[in-house]
Amino acid sequence: MSVCPLPSVRKRQSMWKARLAWVWAVCAASIIALIVCTPSLITGHAPGQTHLVELANAHRPPAIFATGLFTFPMGTDEQGRDLWSLLVYATRTSLLIAIATSVLAAVVGTVLGLMAGMLGRTTDIVVRRLAELQLTFPALLTALLLHASLQPISIGAKSPAVATAILIQAVSLAAWPEFALCTRAIARSELSSDYIAAARAIGQSRIGIMLTHLWPAVRGQVLVLMLWTAAHAITIEATLSFLGVGLPPQTPSLGRLIRDGQPGLLNGEWWVAGFPLIFVVGLIVALSLASDRLHNATTAER
Repeated sequence: MSVCPLPSVRKRQSMWKARLAWVWAVCAASIIALIVCTPSLITGHAPGQTHLVELANAHRPPAIFATGLFTFPMGTDEQGRDLWSLLVYATRTSLLIAIATSVLAAVVGTVLGLMAGMLGRTTDIVVRRLAELQLTFPALLTALLLHASLQPISIGAKSPAVATAILIQAVSLAAWPEFALCTRAIARSELSSDYIAAARAIGQSRIGIMLTHLWPAVRGQVLVLMLWTAAHAITIEATLSFLGVGLPPQTPSLGRLIRDGQPGLLNGEWWVAGFPLIFVVGLIVALSLASDRLHNATTAER
């Protein structure tokens, strides 16, 4: 017969689990901040510093092999560039795109969802039908079409900054329906609550109700969707770059590194495409797990 732990033991166990989760969160946030803000501290050189690249170092295997060098811990590509430096800067690009995409999609989708839930039947029908219409198309196809549509009308579309902004807009416009539909559903369910009726009875405006009552009710799920959208944005960005329609060649990208390293899979140089693929999978899995944990925490609070 199993013995259930005492309430005090369970409380201590949950407390230690919560502290361990916070430690992991702080470590992950520190690593992300280091990669995004100061990548030069953990790399040998930036991808644009071509004067530091020597063709004699091309096709170097990782340092764990006999012919590898500790100067290039993950090996080099066909141009002699340090693969570790390329991976750090490419991960930085992916994280910046993921953060910007999730924030922009959250703002657009949450505002439209709150308006659909609060402003009446006409607004609700328009927003809901637009979201459902867009969801009938795959997100990758939507992002590809939007990227192709925005590029010709953008000034300086071939510059890295403008190209990155175009990609962020395309992926964000492909991701807003999830935020809108989720926010609308929660807002509609909260409108029948007594505290909403009390707020209306004292004459509070619709905008005031949205900001003071509906937004606190939906922000937990919005944060969950932001993490999920960040993981999805990394997938779309890597896929578009792999297809050659994402970022320009001078901007490091995980998808482009996988594409450039694809021929090496046939002659034994697996690390050129293998390590970027591992980084992509690791980022997606980490963000998906964080989204799942946050969803469980917000569901337990409600």
